[in-house]
Amino acid sequence: MEGLVLACNYEHPAHSLILDTSDKSWLAYFTKEEIGEIMSFRPKNLDTLNVYMEDLKQLTDIEALRKKLAEETECSACEWSRYTVLEYIKLLKYQ
Repeated sequence: MEGLVLACNYEHPAHSLILDTSDKSWLAYFTKEEIGEIMSFRPKNLDTLNVYMEDLKQLTDIEALRKKLAEETECSACEWSRYTVLEYIKLLKYQ
């Protein structure tokens, strides 16, 4: 990662330690097999998050939204989303 960062004359995602495996720049540092291995290592399943977000989108009033957001979930991505929406609501409330 350091080699790519030093070679870039622009702010590349690698400057923030983001390894985007679809970026062709990495082919100079990794083989296609290594990139495949990186992509398949502990992949994240976001199906639960998609369902959770669709459920939130179906809610039509603030009270139903608050009730849904009061429920904790087992999905870490859903929890991050839940927390983010709650913080956003707080920002709007005190604006």
